[in-house]
Amino acid sequence: MRKTYIIKTFFTGIIVSQVVFTLHVYISNITLFDKISQIAAAGYLIVPNENIISGMKDIGPAFFGGLFFTLSAGAGITVLTTALVWIWDKFFNRSSYFIIFFMLILALLIIQININEFCPVITIGYIIIPLSVAVAAITGMPEKKKGGSFGKKEIISVVSFILPVILMTGLWLGCMGKNMFIDIRDYLLLSNRTGEKINNFYYKYTLYPAESFKNLSQKTLKTCDLLDIEDYSKSSGSKDRLYRVLKNYDYLDVGCQKSVDLKIIKKDNMFYFENKNSTILKTECNEFFHDPGRILDDFSKKTDQYDFFRKFTFFSILFAFPTALYIVIYIYIKSVLNIFLNRTLSSVLTSILCTFLAAALFLPVFLGQKTINNYESLDQTGKALFSDKWQTRVSALKQIDRKRTEPVEFYKYCHNVSTLSIVERYWVAKILGLSKKTETIKYLTELASDPEAIVVCQAFNSIGQRGYKGAACDIKKKIIESNHWYSQLYGYKALRKLGWKQTRSK
Repeated sequence: MRKTYIIKTFFTGIIVSQVVFTLHVYISNITLFDKISQIAAAGYLIVPNENIISGMKDIGPAFFGGLFFTLSAGAGITVLTTALVWIWDKFFNRSSYFIIFFMLILALLIIQININEFCPVITIGYIIIPLSVAVAAITGMPEKKKGGSFGKKEIISVVSFILPVILMTGLWLGCMGKNMFIDIRDYLLLSNRTGEKINNFYYKYTLYPAESFKNLSQKTLKTCDLLDIEDYSKSSGSKDRLYRVLKNYDYLDVGCQKSVDLKIIKKDNMFYFENKNSTILKTECNEFFHDPGRILDDFSKKTDQYDFFRKFTFFSILFAFPTALYIVIYIYIKSVLNIFLNRTLSSVLTSILCTFLAAALFLPVFLGQKTINNYESLDQTGKALFSDKWQTRVSALKQIDRKRTEPVEFYKYCHNVSTLSIVERYWVAKILGLSKKTETIKYLTELASDPEAIVVCQAFNSIGQRGYKGAACDIKKKIIESNHWYSQLYGYKALRKLGWKQTRSK
């Protein structure tokens, strides 16, 4: 039971992280509610729609959105802090100089977080989460043994703990690639009811935290104020021309508001781009109209508060959360085995059990990736579409997507598209985006009304890819009526690909 203090330490980090990040997402939701309300009042199509923003002030979306950061960035801070405390205990004899080093790292983190603009909640999080974790770890860890703690048993325990990590890293590196997360979703999550619920939870709640740390270029809709631009139609910097250009990048003029993403002021032949009452950059009018995308990207980068936080969150998703999960599982298994076995034997057996557990999770992904390469010819792929095993059918669909060539059997397979599994419907929708045959559009429009958001999103994406403008009115209607933010987002992207542009309805 000596290591159970680590579990208590982790739960301390998780609880504190959840409080901090729920507050962060809640504030973001309120800000987004105000912005989308401005856009709606100005007469534009809004994403997310009224069905979503009506619940923005509820605590539920903030709590579940905050959970995303808790299990990523929060887990990252917790694991790193716990590791530093362990190193301080084992290798630095609990030296006070190491504490100074720890505080220096913390100070550098705070500086990096606020390098563009002060982020109060995130800053508070990066202070109180590591300090809470450090205090929990220090007060909970066993008294240090005299004469050192690295005896034979301790070495066996450490090696037993680290060995599964090395093996798991090797296994998962074998699956590493641009499609790794997709393969995990297809072969691990969408293969069972529990996994489907996790996937649906992801699609329902992750846009709330995502919206809270996106830069302006990544956001769907942005607000701007052009009130100070003189409306001279013959002028190189005319308001009408500026309005049209900005609308192409989804910066929508909402008039004079207390807070907008971008306010432009024109002086002589210069545009001044402001955010939160500060001038971020200035450019000549002709230069902006010559290359507006570059100027707006530059503006987005200079107003980006969360660049470091995004990178740290991504790092935590890849490494920190799996590490934290492994540590908790390892300690729980070892604690149970310690009741029946001595410490050395329980460490070795726990290592073996954790390795088998990791391999069991890895195996479906590995087999799925391997099966894809079995269908080199179109005939093989076409026959595989009607296999009794869903994994074989999915692998065949992925091979069609890779080769960008559709076997004749694919269209027979599509006739019963509504009866297929979720993961199959997703890949059918993706492949139909590559089709050149007009008769396949009917399958895409059917999939655009699918009950699963993941399928609807891909169907919208493929309709936009196909350039099927006949679907624009139906997509717009679905955006207005939908209860799912992800579906609305992909529907809006599809509309933009089809050449549709925002217009005021009032």
